[in-house]
Amino acid sequence: LLRIGRAPAVGAVISKPAQRRPRARRAASGAAESRYRRRRSLLQRSRQVVVENGGDVFLSTVDPVVTGIYAGRSPLSLKVGIRVGGHNRPLGVCTSSGTVGHSLSLGRADAVTVVAPGCALADAAATATANQIRSRADVEEAIEFARAIDTVEGVVVILGDRIGAWGNLEIVPLGAIDGSGSSGS
Repeated sequence: LLRIGRAPAVGAVISKPAQRRPRARRAASGAAESRYRRRRSLLQRSRQVVVENGGDVFLSTVDPVVTGIYAGRSPLSLKVGIRVGGHNRPLGVCTSSGTVGHSLSLGRADAVTVVAPGCALADAAATATANQIRSRADVEEAIEFARAIDTVEGVVVILGDRIGAWGNLEIVPLGAIDGSGSSGS
């Protein structure tokens, strides 16, 4: 993860070829700066921004929001969520899993959700943390692993019927979804 120019907490994951070739590195950093400018522009035009992309969520909202955690076959799947955000502060909320989806994972967690100031960091931290979990005995150590990552604000780990969490987030039970799409709890 590299910091680009003066854009705090904005990074670009640059592939090994891009790290070796200055022109590719400049193109990658230019693309990251362009994405940062577009994101800032959107935030200047709207007080509420929520963008979801397959388990990765960027949000900047006036009030805190609750996001559910999908954990596949775990009995906790969509039974718990986290309350985050508010104060128009941009956040990334990203989930990685060793049991759900097509992405390669080295771990067995049903869900690892990480909250951080940006999606790139939240996604990388969720994946790295999920890769640490192969059994119930690994949950506490994986939470400590995520906790040690600079600027990570919170983590939730779900493995089977076990849940562990740390950080600047509130775990909330999810009730039945009513017809309006809001939680009934």
